[in-house]
Amino acid sequence: MRTEILNQEKNKINIKAEVEAEQFQNQVDKTVREMGNKVEVKGFRKGKIPRNVLELKFGLEGIYTEALDSLLPEIMNEIINDYELDIISKPKMDIKTMEEGKDLELEFEFETMPEVVLPDLGSIETRKLKVNVTEEMINEAVSHVQKEHGDHVDITDRTTTEAYDVLDISYSTRILEDESVSEETSEQSEPSDTLIDLKQEELDEKIRQALVNKETGDNVDVDITIENHPQDKSLEGKIARHSIEIKGIKKHEPAELTPEFFKKVTGRDMESESEFHDFVKEQLELRMGNDASTAAQNEALTKVVENSEIEAVPESMVQTQIDELKKNDEETIKKQFNKSLKDYLEESGMSEDEYEKTLMERAEQGVKNFLVLNALSEQEGITVTDSDVDNEIKVIADQYGMDFNAVKSVFLKEEDKVREMRTEIKQKKIMSALVEKVQVTEVDSLQDVSEENNETDESETEETKDN
Repeated sequence: MRTEILNQEKNKINIKAEVEAEQFQNQVDKTVREMGNKVEVKGFRKGKIPRNVLELKFGLEGIYTEALDSLLPEIMNEIINDYELDIISKPKMDIKTMEEGKDLELEFEFETMPEVVLPDLGSIETRKLKVNVTEEMINEAVSHVQKEHGDHVDITDRTTTEAYDVLDISYSTRILEDESVSEETSEQSEPSDTLIDLKQEELDEKIRQALVNKETGDNVDVDITIENHPQDKSLEGKIARHSIEIKGIKKHEPAELTPEFFKKVTGRDMESESEFHDFVKEQLELRMGNDASTAAQNEALTKVVENSEIEAVPESMVQTQIDELKKNDEETIKKQFNKSLKDYLEESGMSEDEYEKTLMERAEQGVKNFLVLNALSEQEGITVTDSDVDNEIKVIADQYGMDFNAVKSVFLKEEDKVREMRTEIKQKKIMSALVEKVQVTEVDSLQDVSEENNETDESETEETKDN
């Protein structure tokens, strides 16, 4: 086979390939034999079907196409290996000549990984927030955990409801066409018991107002117009009449700080509040440290991307990213709001053109990040070993208190999960290597540094004006 480069521009390269007439003819003859052995034609035995009969059935172009499909893997591999191409998408192919007795002439357009010139990493400056866990933070965290594990207890010193109470209620619901319809013509649901927190933001204001300044034992009816019902659109516009009985008034009582509580929350044996406070401080420092490291890594990556020279942002990669982002947006909106992307955009006041523009920007940024991370990986010689994967699986096994070998066997059965894990491990290693190379300055507040930079910029601008 003969090949030559016709054109090369940025990350796209056009290559011509010519397969000798004899090789193409041999493949056509082989394809005819294979087709004759596979297909059934009335009046002929398999393997004995004349070629002209096969041409009538499949057409000459059909036979040629089958022969070409058989040759393509070999042709592609030879081109990729000879020119050492790092392709990122399926190449476009143009058939110039394809007939028996002549050389098979093909032209390919390959999209390859673009060249990325990284900046001097040592010149990149990034900030990392110092971890400073205060007593106020610890007390706030302890209080939050107490509330989270607390319980509701009865209020016995009053019988009148107030705006911040938690009520023990029993309720049932009727669906009415409108407020004038008689209750007797509609079916009422079975009564249900539940707790209702009057201060929760999601609670309908009509229900909140109807239940404040009432007495235990009171019954109230509240009519709510159904505006959006995701499961049954036919109910929209109708009236939901909630009949509510106030059975009791409760308050939320935080959990007591006892050794049993400490064991439940931490999984450790502790006797004193001081030990528990030390544990909470340790967890806060760990979480805040991880958050600070992640923020510093992201800022470093952003600056490296901004200062890198990328030959071209591949169109195919951007389109793939757009498709993936849009799919994720659709799934998230459906899950959170039970709306289509189109309806969500209309309600939010964003036009489809505006959304497509932001989608393109997000996709291009994502591809740039990937290209830079890939270049960093090659520059720093970062790889993922089987030992790295085992360590990650061990972390997961320990987290859920499971046997390492049992968890590993599950992962090994699902190649996609292992591939995804390897990608995540590699990205972590790249980001860690990046932060080791750049200049990291620890600061008390990111806001303070931003303000200092703004003041410096303003000062330099004033000096420039004066000059």
